[in-house]
Amino acid sequence: MKVLPHDSFTISTPDVLPVVMQRLNAKVEPQKAFRFSKKHAPYQGTISEEGFQISRIIHYRNSFLPVIRGRFEVESH
Repeated sequence: MKVLPHDSFTISTPDVLPVVMQRLNAKVEPQKAFRFSKKHAPYQGTISEEGFQISRIIHYRNSFLPVIRGRFEVESH
């Protein structure tokens, strides 16, 4: 049994980096201390050209909410 759960995987896409970042930005909002409305994106966090760090926006207490970290790598063909 893992003490701290950790999974790793790779997602490959033929799309260019600006398109991938635009799609991710559509589902991620900046972090806020309080959210009073339930109309928002499903995730909160930061996105840059190097990578991202996001977590799910929930409306209840959960101390084990996972943080999703990733980085963008451009493959040369």
